[in-house]
Amino acid sequence: VDHPLLISLGVALLVAIIYVLVGVSHTKAKITTNDLTYVKAGTHVFHDRSDVFLSKHTTRRHIETSSGGGGGGGGGGHHFSSSGISHGGGGGHR
Repeated sequence: VDHPLLISLGVALLVAIIYVLVGVSHTKAKITTNDLTYVKAGTHVFHDRSDVFLSKHTTRRHIETSSGGGGGGGGGGHHFSSSGISHGGGGGHR
């Protein structure tokens, strides 16, 4: 055999195949859990697949604004979300 390139390619291919096979078998051996590992047998069955609309609750709040100049205390960064819940602020009124 006087083709060192072919021998080198053959050895490299053999090493690559062995590397892949060992990696695949190692990965398969590590998988010890699945989606039912921590679920008691028979308790994971869902029979009712309906989505029932219960209620729609909205709140409206009036946000007072001052139109005068000076004298008032500010609450920087204070706002109401679309659900009407107060967020931020920290300052107060004088």
